[in-house]
Amino acid sequence: MLAEMWDVKRIAVFCVPFVLAIFGLIAWLLLRRTVRTRFRMETQLRRDPDINEWLVVFNWSRKILYAPTIIASVIAFVIMLFRPGLVISEIVGGCWIGIFFLNFLVDEYEMSIKVLLILLLCLIVLGLWLIFMDWLGPFLRFFTRLNIAISA
Repeated sequence: MLAEMWDVKRIAVFCVPFVLAIFGLIAWLLLRRTVRTRFRMETQLRRDPDINEWLVVFNWSRKILYAPTIIASVIAFVIMLFRPGLVISEIVGGCWIGIFFLNFLVDEYEMSIKVLLILLLCLIVLGLWLIFMDWLGPFLRFFTRLNIAISA
């Protein structure tokens, strides 16, 4: 039993750099246009001291920030519609509420990508710590007590 647990821990530690690299690649692909715009605007702001605030608009509403929640809702609907007995509805609902909460934080408190990446890194470190302490199961069972079930 102990050897099996050690193998799971080794696999988890082995996979972390790859997961971080994938998240970094996705973040770079999504943010390269916004970073270029930010650098161009900062250069313009340095040249013109009369401008103290700026906003770049791509003709989208702020509600576009909730697109991941909408996509997660559709995915949860499809999962619960086609596989209702094979998945636990609390897990699907918990994933959905986590995505919604993250979108809400970004919209309400205007969190930057730097803060989100630091938060992601902290969550990965927390997950590894819980795996090493063998507390991941009880930690996740706590969230099932929230009973955020989702149905098709």
